[in-house]
Amino acid sequence: MRPTITSAGSVTVAAFILIFALSASPLWAGIAIEYSSSASNIDNLLGDSNKVYDAYSSENLVFKAYPFSSLEVKLSGDLSHYMDTPGLDNKGGNLSFTYIPLGEESPLSLYLTGALSGRTYRVDYSILDNNYAEVTAA
Repeated sequence: MRPTITSAGSVTVAAFILIFALSASPLWAGIAIEYSSSASNIDNLLGDSNKVYDAYSSENLVFKAYPFSSLEVKLSGDLSHYMDTPGLDNKGGNLSFTYIPLGEESPLSLYLTGALSGRTYRVDYSILDNNYAEVTAA
């Protein structure tokens, strides 16, 4: 069986490439990269009365870019792997922004945020796949 790239995966890969390409621009205020990896076990994997125990590992990668001081663009991706329940293995991606249009000297505080997110599971649990978008102003 050939591996396939889902539409959420394609968007995540394209966004990672875009962030890398733009980070070389001298106009950007800064860029940050974070990576984390963890392993643990869980005693009630499905959150029900079955008490399914399993060990899992996860990896997260986050790119934060600051095109200018009042804008943060964040791209993140994560992978989770379960030892005894491989059908729950999943990957997720998120592209978000936070914009603060008013300067520090302003007596008002306003920010806008937006995000596109997606998570895909293996075929056994593909019913849990989800994609969503949100925008907030506060």
